Amino acid sequence: MSTLTTGTAKRWNEENTVEHPIIEWLLTPELGWRFEDQVAVNERYRTDEVEVLLLPILRQKLKDLNPGVVTDDARAEVILTKLRGIRDNAEWFAWMRNEETYKFSAEESAQAIKLIDYDELTENDFLSTNQFWVDGGDHRIRTDVLLFVNGIPL
Repeated sequence: MSTLTTGTAKRWNEENTVEHPIIEWLLTPELGWRFEDQVAVNERYRTDEVEVLLLPILRQKLKDLNPGVVTDDARAEVILTKLRGIRDNAEWFAWMRNEETYKFSAEESAQAIKLIDYDELTENDFLSTNQFWVDGGDHRIRTDVLLFVNGIPL
């Protein structure tokens, strides 16, 4: 029986026949993802369904991956505010490729900001969830399976 289902019998639906097998594959040691159901994700990491970034995870990873640059929560918040305002896909890709820099004050030079550690993959947080709702304003959408790296949805 699937580790993601409860009860005695599996129902033949998309969640049990598609989503759960994908998530179980992601949980294998070779891939190393972790799973939290959407209720836990919402309770632990989100304030509402509009926010798609998992801010507590991303805040911590900014500090972990950028020692000496993102030295406290205040600096992490500056970067989070910047990221939350991005609407251009190309700009997001540049940030995710660690190509962007940020200048925190006039006295400091611009510093590279790392969102994902591509050299030491184990330094990243790999979270999977399913049935994740997002409020898009005009309508709500539900993702079947959603993957987050360091709190960033992919």
